[in-house]
Amino acid sequence: MRGEPFTGLLLAPRDGDARKAHARITEFSCVSKMRQVDPQGWHEAEYASPIALLGEDEFGDRRPPFVYPLLCRFGISRFLLLSRARNVVEQLVGSVWTGGSAPVAVKIGVDALVRDLAQKPGRYVLSYVHARVSAFGTSLEAASFYGEDVAEALFFREGLGLFNCNSCGLRRAAGGPEIVRLSNAGGVSLRHLGTPRLREIDELFTYLRKEGYVPTTQVVETDR
Repeated sequence: MRGEPFTGLLLAPRDGDARKAHARITEFSCVSKMRQVDPQGWHEAEYASPIALLGEDEFGDRRPPFVYPLLCRFGISRFLLLSRARNVVEQLVGSVWTGGSAPVAVKIGVDALVRDLAQKPGRYVLSYVHARVSAFGTSLEAASFYGEDVAEALFFREGLGLFNCNSCGLRRAAGGPEIVRLSNAGGVSLRHLGTPRLREIDELFTYLRKEGYVPTTQVVETDR
């Protein structure tokens, strides 16, 4: 799994206890080989789906089950559930949690995060921003920005009043590769590069929580 890109959701159990969610996942017959890969709470596992979720059966030469890697991080009240594509996570959550017990995506304050970093850079800088643009009707509906420090560009800062930012990428201000991408609907994308990177991700989410970009108690349904 190391070196692979993973994407999925930041989730909150309805009872607020992510430790119970961890125990629950290990009971699902479709999830196997759950093992802890970092003392802080990162786990790897495999999900066996009865249907192909990445187009593997396009030519009819593959048969179920279709197995996908999982990367999970269990905290106290939140957990990350990631795989090769977001729809793998959505299928897992939607198919095995029954009776209205499925965890819900936690809304991330991406727009506020982008604006704050543009005004006052700190430990992290913006490596990517995607925004909806409402000022020009259908002539210009969205815009994406990439760079070592997107907010350093005057063009971007001057245009912020026109943007509703819904996803962004973060890297350390001191340098280095992008650590994570976030969406306001709870989407999280990252690359698994071993324990040092997992610790960086932990630190980043601690920062997001302390600064109020991830709610500590409020659960918000995904807007997808």
